[in-house]
Amino acid sequence: MSALGWVSLAVGISGIAFGVGCYHHLWKWARDCQQATVAIAYKRKVVMTPTLVELLLWSRKVPDKQNGQVFYKAPNVTVAIIRRTKRTRKQRQQIQKNTQTPQAQSQYGTWSMKQDA
Repeated sequence: MSALGWVSLAVGISGIAFGVGCYHHLWKWARDCQQATVAIAYKRKVVMTPTLVELLLWSRKVPDKQNGQVFYKAPNVTVAIIRRTKRTRKQRQQIQKNTQTPQAQSQYGTWSMKQDA
């Protein structure tokens, strides 16, 4: 077998291994989505517990002209699925450009506790 044959065999085997690995991770993710639930409670009583798969299916049912749809409403409580519009490349670059480094939250020194009288 020539060198070209060995190289093509190695590339083919690595491609198959990569595909199997991706499928395995996708299978685990799908299983987790089917088992995970979201509890929606009102006054400490669970009203509904949809799975993540159901929530995704509800988000697909939102009409194209709307950006959200309410699926549970009670006094002072509203739960809705909201579809966010896609950002353009220019908007993403602007957001990345405006990110700031975190500022220090504390200062070094000595302090003493004083009670207000």
